[in-house]
Amino acid sequence: DVCSSDLVTTAGKAVVASRHRPPTRNIVGAVRAGLVVETDRGLSIWDPRTGRTVRTLAGSFPAATHGNLIAWCAFRCPAMHVTDLADGTDRVFARIGHHPWVETYGGAISADGRYLALPIRSGGAERVALVDLRSGSSRLVAGPRLAPEYRPLGWEPERDVLYFVTAGG
Repeated sequence: DVCSSDLVTTAGKAVVASRHRPPTRNIVGAVRAGLVVETDRGLSIWDPRTGRTVRTLAGSFPAATHGNLIAWCAFRCPAMHVTDLADGTDRVFARIGHHPWVETYGGAISADGRYLALPIRSGGAERVALVDLRSGSSRLVAGPRLAPEYRPLGWEPERDVLYFVTAGG
């Protein structure tokens, strides 16, 4: 029997068994500090090695994770936060112009940790926004709208190439 917080191989064999149970079954991501879990009070970073919550965030939507970074927003997504769990910094990104962020689980941080790609509302549709985490600048990506029923974003691991499904297929 494998616990939801065990370290397992791709074949499903437990390599390291956790003695601790996560506070909820709603595991929605992972960062170096632990597992990201949704709770009634927001997002918690839970360490399966110790069984302790190491950080709680006020948001409901973990947009993306990468290393020590978690991008997240609260209900209705008034601002996008990018929290570095290693040093505790929290950067806040307001909407781009009059375009609000989208409550999402489908954002993506590039392999080098420089760019955050997110869906954003624009003219009744959703498009892709790109946040440069080094400079703090953000912009709409020119081009097609996101598919309304399927909007996860993904970076190619070796290059700055972003993939997403467009409204036209």
